[in-house]
Amino acid sequence: MAPVNRVPTAVHAPGAPPVVVVGTTGDPATPISWGESLTRELGSARLITVAGTSHTSSLSGDPCLDDALVAYLVRLRPPPRGLQCPS
Repeated sequence: MAPVNRVPTAVHAPGAPPVVVVGTTGDPATPISWGESLTRELGSARLITVAGTSHTSSLSGDPCLDDALVAYLVRLRPPPRGLQCPS
């Protein structure tokens, strides 16, 4: 199936509640700059930056990240802006 947009376009979600974006500093597939850009485009988003080299880091044993995600997903508390989790 062909992509809807052949050229990447900005993503906007005016009025949306905070969206949590997780980015890993050394992700081999998705550069951290993409997470930073998405966070800016969404406006209300909160980026959690994880120091590491894996592509997926959510709920994989990092207490800093896992606690922030559980607080958001279970209690609807977004993480603080600029949260950085060490590897």
